[in-house]
Amino acid sequence: MFYDERIEYEKGNIMRGCIMLSVLIAAILGSLRVLGVILYINEFTFASPYEYFFTVMLEICTVISGTLCLAVGSLYKKKKK
Repeated sequence: MFYDERIEYEKGNIMRGCIMLSVLIAAILGSLRVLGVILYINEFTFASPYEYFFTVMLEICTVISGTLCLAVGSLYKKKKK
């Protein structure tokens, strides 16, 4: 196997696009789920809000980790020889 910078560049672009897509989907689904939880809790006032917000943690972790990956990747620059 050989190392080609063009392949690595394209692989990086594909991975960056996948991370952006997963962050976008997680943000949309998380906000819809939070909206649904708020409407559900308002309808049934005896429910505890903390029980329902645990389901949103996966989306929150995906958004935070994806944003951190994109930020670190954009700040990281290879030194040219």
